[in-house]
Amino acid sequence: MLGVFWIIFINYGVINLASSYDYRGASPLNLFSEVFDGLYPDFNALWFNDIGVLVVATMVSNMYWPPLEYFIYMGLRLLYRMVDQRTLCPTK
Repeated sequence: MLGVFWIIFINYGVINLASSYDYRGASPLNLFSEVFDGLYPDFNALWFNDIGVLVVATMVSNMYWPPLEYFIYMGLRLLYRMVDQRTLCPTK
């Protein structure tokens, strides 16, 4: 569970933050200017409209997925039991 948390954190938190960051003109090193060539030099309303919405949508889907997965699993188990009972005892 902790491994899944770190993968999701890095994939949806750090990568989204780093990919949209604009570092041009802030450093004399050209390497950083070429790697961080994004749209937003700072957190502003446009950043929150693009990247913030994506981060929040991912967090909301990760919040609802574990209970949904549990109920789907329990429903499939119940369905398999119902089908199995009907095939073993068709007179019931």
